[in-house]
Amino acid sequence: MPIASVQFNNFKALSNFRVSLQSMNVLVGPNNCGKSTILSAFRVLEIALRTARQRRATRVLDHKGLQIDGHSLPVTRIPISLENVHSDYFEEDSRIDFRYTNGNTIHLFLLTCTGIRWGSQPQRRALSKRPSRTKCA
Repeated sequence: MPIASVQFNNFKALSNFRVSLQSMNVLVGPNNCGKSTILSAFRVLEIALRTARQRRATRVLDHKGLQIDGHSLPVTRIPISLENVHSDYFEEDSRIDFRYTNGNTIHLFLLTCTGIRWGSQPQRRALSKRPSRTKCA
């Protein structure tokens, strides 16, 4: 199932950025404009989907603080450098939303101290507020 768009919130240098995708996509731009950041998001999605295929969903918190069926991924399994993964644009965790052509969305939350959690929900649900930053002990 093809991905229609990717929304970035507070992920690396992308504070609020959306890219729409077609059947063929070419990333072109000057250095430090976000090309590698976009590719990193797909690396994270790949490991998240691989993990989801290998084990059952558990209850995780969504962007509203409600429990949904989803998965958690420890920091050690994340296939990208976590240095500067959270920008200083907002006091919140990083989030990447992958919207599929069928309307479903996978939300990846990159938490400051615990790794990644994600879940999916139909596009029809409104996203009313951003997740708050998790306090680390």
